[in-house]
Amino acid sequence: MAKAHVPICHIHGDSDATMPLELNSGELARRYRAFGGEMTLNVARGRGHDMWSGWFECQELVEFVMAHARPVARDRPGVSVGK
Repeated sequence: MAKAHVPICHIHGDSDATMPLELNSGELARRYRAFGGEMTLNVARGRGHDMWSGWFECQELVEFVMAHARPVARDRPGVSVGK
């Protein structure tokens, strides 16, 4: 993915005991960047491995998606576009 220049945006809690930040998302970010990839790692302070609403309300994630969205090729055969 890094070679294909696919950017990644990831959110990880700094209090996650199930999937520790540095051993998981931190390591992914380090390796991905070492391969030349672009990765944004947003650290949610005081959050663990839980269903906090902030995971789904992250402005940085919205901005990332908007910045990297590409228009759908409406005239390509086989491409379905919802209304």
